[in-house]
Amino acid sequence: MSSRIAYMLDINGRRRIVDVEGTTPLLWVMTEEPGLSCMPFACSAGLCGACTIEVDGVTVRACSFPVEEAVGRRIVSPGGLNETYRVDGQG
Repeated sequence: MSSRIAYMLDINGRRRIVDVEGTTPLLWVMTEEPGLSCMPFACSAGLCGACTIEVDGVTVRACSFPVEEAVGRRIVSPGGLNETYRVDGQG
């Protein structure tokens, strides 16, 4: 069982400190962080690919990637790849 602690994450080249349980899906963190509002909620089961991000250059589904596994790794959201990227209806 993980506990709620502060984790330092590197998201789109910026360090962010989040206070969550380690098993919290990275998608939840990325939708709550200012400047990352382009992250969509869709199936929340890793099936549709709407929440695809890069972690150390490898594509993963943010809805099924725990925060505790993201520590010390380079995370890039779609908006971090292209500053003008927006999901339909957002931005």
